[in-house]
Amino acid sequence: MKETVKLKIWRFDPQKETHGHWQDFEVPYNEGMRVLDALWHIYEEIDPTLAFRFGCRAGQCGSCAMIINGKPELSCKTELLPDKEYALEPLPTFAITKDLAVDFTEPFEKMKEIRSDFAKASEEAQTFTMDEIKDLLEYHKCIECYNCIAACPSVAESWNEFMGPAYMRKYAQVQFDPRRNKDVFEKALENGLFRCTTCKACVEACPKDIDLAHKAIEKLRSVVVKHGLGPLEGQKEFIERVRSYGKAVTIEKQPLTGEDGQFGEYVGEGEPVIFFTGCMMDLRLQKIGKDLIDVLNELGYQVIIPTDQVCCGSPAIRSGDFELGIHQFKKNVEILERYGVKDVIVGCPGCGITLKDDYSRWAKEILKRSLKFKTYDINEFIYEKVMKMPPPENPLELKVTYHDPCHLNRGQGVKQEPRDLIKFTGAEIVEMKEADRCCGAGGGVRAGIRDFSRLIASRKAQHIKETKAEAIVTPCPFCIFQLKELVKNEGIDMEVVHTATLLNRLLCKSSKN
Repeated sequence: MKETVKLKIWRFDPQKETHGHWQDFEVPYNEGMRVLDALWHIYEEIDPTLAFRFGCRAGQCGSCAMIINGKPELSCKTELLPDKEYALEPLPTFAITKDLAVDFTEPFEKMKEIRSDFAKASEEAQTFTMDEIKDLLEYHKCIECYNCIAACPSVAESWNEFMGPAYMRKYAQVQFDPRRNKDVFEKALENGLFRCTTCKACVEACPKDIDLAHKAIEKLRSVVVKHGLGPLEGQKEFIERVRSYGKAVTIEKQPLTGEDGQFGEYVGEGEPVIFFTGCMMDLRLQKIGKDLIDVLNELGYQVIIPTDQVCCGSPAIRSGDFELGIHQFKKNVEILERYGVKDVIVGCPGCGITLKDDYSRWAKEILKRSLKFKTYDINEFIYEKVMKMPPPENPLELKVTYHDPCHLNRGQGVKQEPRDLIKFTGAEIVEMKEADRCCGAGGGVRAGIRDFSRLIASRKAQHIKETKAEAIVTPCPFCIFQLKELVKNEGIDMEVVHTATLLNRLLCKSSKN
């Protein structure tokens, strides 16, 4: 019997109806076929009224973008598997022309408007640095499929106030081209530049792998800051704290580090690792920091806690203050390298992505060498050691749901390890819908536009309730703060815990938060 593929397609003709509906199709499967092939089969053999867009069929024109099983994809590049079902919807945000085809008139006009700020290249010879050429080529890779806009959580909640990643990429393309007619960073600012959470959903959705968060958003913010127009007021508070005493948050409890810290410089015995606490675990979430230290000790590691470590610089970098970020980088690298220890452990994805990406890049650009240490998120560092342990005799009896921190999942590629570690404890995971959707805390948005940050978070509330879990587990201090506020405001009876806390309850029989 020939294999088939099932497709559930959203049908809607705004000229004839007010509401759309789903329609099921089943098409013969051929090895290597793509979604676009199946759509053509339906159009030619089953229903010639089906509307969809296509162009080059080679992933170069962006015309065939649509939502495939909840994710924005190019239909010409998405391979089908036999005996599977695929749900196809038009891209959100844009007006539907018919069925899977949307109206791109508005974005095309907006792109034209941005391009109008770019003068024709001078007839005189232009001199470009290799970095300028590399960046310009990155911007020009965009095929304007608008998958990034479809994936963006900020656009979903604020389309009228945030133009979205594709347009920020265009502003960056113009702003950083030496041949530009005039600056456009102020227009980017007016159109929501600081509403991006740098969650990298746009990067994940981009068929050309353009690092929109770093190459467009953060670089444009740095220009805004250099011209004295940013960062936002709430972000300035964090940055001034970093400037004044090295940490982004105020001291509310006895810190983990420093002269008055709860620990000394060395804790436990065994193979040495450095614990980079970050601001939150040092000054706000000390209990989670203790849990992480206990787990590392229990697994046979001596934990070195540099008492003079400072903020990694992430709040400054994400807000566009690269100068302060580089200052923090230089200071921390000197501190972390003095021990001669190769492994640095973090329990905060924001710190992790900063040490892994920004520090590594600056080490090569500024120090002209590689870092002498390697950074690991706690979940990836202990993963193999824990998973080789025998099953626990007294597993945790707990039903949990898991929230993917953006800077850990998309930022560092750590997605499965936390889930496996949770399962190892004996806890049952009930996956929530859109577990990897941004909670709205990142990119300085929680600090700078708190109400908007909460609006992004609120989308998760119903998904959390549907799991009927007892706890939400997430290995990110900022997500923990955001989700604790969410469950309180929404009246959801769930605790919010870090994976280190869950493991500590199992391995070290620690008490609850």
